[in-house]
This record gives sequence, C-alpha cells and structure tokens, in this order.
Amino acid sequence: MGRLAANRVVLSDAEVSSQHARLRWSAAARAWQLCDLGSLNGTQLNGAPLGRPGRARGAWVALREGDLVVFGERDESPAAVVSFPPPPTDQRAEPPPPTPPPAPRPSCTQRLQSPSPPPLRLAHAAREDAARGRPSEDRSGAECPLRGFRDVALFTVLDGHCGGAAAAAALELLPPALSAELAALPAGWREESRGAERALHNAFLGVDARLGPECLYAGCAATALLVWRAADGSLRLQSGNVGDAGGALGARVCGAPRPGFDPGPPACAATGHAAAALTEAHKVSSEAERRRLRALGVTLRPGENRLGGLSLSRALGDHFLKQGGEATCGLIAAPHCSAVHSLAAGEQAFCVLASDGLWDVASARDAVRIAAQAGCGAAGAACEVAAAALVAHARQKRSKDDVTALVVRLAEEAEEGEG
Repeated sequence: MGRLAANRVVLSDAEVSSQHARLRWSAAARAWQLCDLGSLNGTQLNGAPLGRPGRARGAWVALREGDLVVFGERDESPAAVVSFPPPPTDQRAEPPPPTPPPAPRPSCTQRLQSPSPPPLRLAHAAREDAARGRPSEDRSGAECPLRGFRDVALFTVLDGHCGGAAAAAALELLPPALSAELAALPAGWREESRGAERALHNAFLGVDARLGPECLYAGCAATALLVWRAADGSLRLQSGNVGDAGGALGARVCGAPRPGFDPGPPACAATGHAAAALTEAHKVSSEAERRRLRALGVTLRPGENRLGGLSLSRALGDHFLKQGGEATCGLIAAPHCSAVHSLAAGEQAFCVLASDGLWDVASARDAVRIAAQAGCGAAGAACEVAAAALVAHARQKRSKDDVTALVVRLAEEAEEGEG
C-alpha cells in the first residue's frame, strides 16, 4: 500500500510514502495483519503508531472489525475503517479468509512454463543526522523494486547545498527518470558489460535539466545505486554519482583479487570482507577533475579550489554556473558510472551509500569494516545497526556536516511468513 502506481493499493496523497504499509493474511494467526514499512508520516491504528523510531519497519499487527487505520499524521490524511464480509448464516461465526477459485487444470504446455520470478526485495536501512543549528540538507530514498520493473532496485543519497531544495527535487525526479531510461535500453542490457551506464548518464542529465528555478543557486551531490537480477538469478549492481556523495561495496572475496577491490588484506579481518569504492569524488581539488577543466579551457590559479564559490566540479542544480554552457566554468551534471559488479552466492555482500559527512572522515575500507562488524553481510536486520554505527563513527571523528548513511544488504529477502 502506498503512493506508487506499482502498489496493489494506491493511495494518491502527499502524506503517503511511496511504499507506506503492507497488508497480509496470516494463516497461523488466522487474522489480517498490517505493518508500517518505515513511512515518513507513519501509520496509525486506532490512534496508536505502528512504526518504530528512525523510520524502522514496524511489527505485524492484527486487524479487527471496526479498526480505524490512518495513513499519515494529519486530520486530512487518508483513513480506512476495517470491515469484514459477514459470514453465511449456516457457517461458524468466525469465517476463514476468502479463498480464490480453483485454478484450471494445467495443460502440458503450462506445466513446462516457469512461474514469474518474485519482485526483487533487498533489506536496507538509512540513518540521517543533521548538523547542529539547521535542518539537514541531505536526502535518501529507496525503491525496491523500482517502478516499472520487478527485478531492479534503486537506492539514492543526495547531499544538498544552499538549502535542501535541489536534493528534495532530485529525490523525486530520479526514480521515474531512471525507470524511463532503463525501459529505453536494449532488452539484453542486464547481461551486458556496460550494464545500465547509458541509463544512469541520461537520467542524471535529464533530472538536472528538469530542476526548477529554486535550483538556480542551490544544488546537490548525488549517488544512485542500481541493483538488478541477472538471467541466472544472481545479482548485479552499478552506481552513478556527481559531487562528493559516494558509495562502497563490501564482499567476502575468496581466491584471486576481484577487479575494483582493494588487493591488500580484507577491510574487516573478522568477517573477511574486502572493500571496493564505487564512486569518485568530484571536487575542484581533484587532479582528475582539474585535468578535465583545463581541457575545457577553464583557468585555475594555483591553490584555487572553487568554481564560482562551489568546491564541487559536478553537481545537480547550481544553474547559475551552467547558464553559459560547460565551457563557462566547467560545472557539469554528467555522472561517473562504475563498472558492473556481479555477486556470487556466499559473498555476503552489501553496499554503503553516504553523504560527504561520512566520506570526509572515512574511507571505503573504513565504511565496509564498520558495516561488516555490525553483521549486515549476514543478516538484513543488521542494516539499521550498521547505518547507525556509520553515523556514530562520523560524529566521533568530529564531522561537522550533515551525515546520511544508507546500507543495503545484497541478498534477496524472502517474503515474511514464507519458509
């Protein structure tokens, strides 16, 4: 249940999150049950909140006749009164749940057909901590699965500057933009070596072009992680980023070193997880970015590390610096796209996406070590613990910026109640 069209029950209201709550029948409890999925504005059952602190997923709660469910926290939020159909008079007062009609006897052809794979479900959790004295300019989001795709997930972290307007707008624009760009790719993109690179590139540029006048003097760094299911059932991932919001991949690598991973000892000796940086920091102080700027004819004096007052060399928004074209000052919205990483069973892989409030005081190895020690490679429930530990590390290292950490466990989650 939520605001996205992909939900079984669509609640088109600004108070409702993209994926707000879930409803299920529990055969064990013989009851319909509801849980909040970590929605922004919460779910109320007879006035009591169903969510948990920090936007954590709530517990399953049984529904009864006459219960009042409110999706949000305002008087005008969508609401529903629970009502069950009355049982037939010749049956017991407590009816079993309605059962679907029996399926037709399958033909030989139908028996040979494989059932549709389930939607991609990955455990994830985000933790945000604002700098003192002002609201956070960071934003984070997840669509798992991504709208229009059963086998693709999207996770994003955005770090705003000069306010949170650009980060908030880009958070809304990126999912539909990426969904449209993926739909335009050739059918075999999931198996290709370059993966979704073109879709990531076009989506970032498209989002930048669609940002409104509120982003004339405001902008954001952004990192987006795409995870998809390949034809053999394994998971693959690729990221794109602009600015200094970034990501790291942790996996238990056995045998020969994997491309992109640190060749030295594991980042976490206790679990055997190695680290791979997925992103590049696009700052004017970066030698690679300075070479790009010089090739455009942008003059940088020794020690000059800002473009029009901005320390970033790539960003979404900041349109006042882009009005004369790329060669004016060199600020662009074209992302760095990582290589495609294929994940094998048993690697207990996970990703950490974060704003520069973490990366200013932690390397990819540090982030992987902290998350692995929290256990998120082995259990999806540990993602929340890992996200909190990463934010705590940034504060212990005296990071004074907003800090947002989003941790994704790269192993498919079974539906609750299965097995």
